[in-house]
Amino acid sequence: HRDLHSFPTRRSSDLERANKAEWQEYRKRRSQAASGTIALKSKHLRVLGLSEPVHLLDIKKAYRQMARDFHPDKFVSEQNSDDKRAAAARQMREVNAAYDWLRSNT
Repeated sequence: HRDLHSFPTRRSSDLERANKAEWQEYRKRRSQAASGTIALKSKHLRVLGLSEPVHLLDIKKAYRQMARDFHPDKFVSEQNSDDKRAAAARQMREVNAAYDWLRSNT
């Protein structure tokens, strides 16, 4: 019968190489995830007319200003209001999405 200790095991140099490869893969995934998050953040900041560095109060102030400017009810009494109202509604959806994302991820 075979002793448990006689089975081949990894040498320490093999283990170090495996750990290094796993660590490199982990860092690669983290940097890809971070770059995606950074890209999303800068996209949402552009929607609100902001740039880095930004504080949560600045985000809130920009959101409120854009909400006043693009609220669809603002364009009810104007001529050709259907087109302007639809454009304002689209813009307001973008502003809301950007604000929600930034509020939860900042």
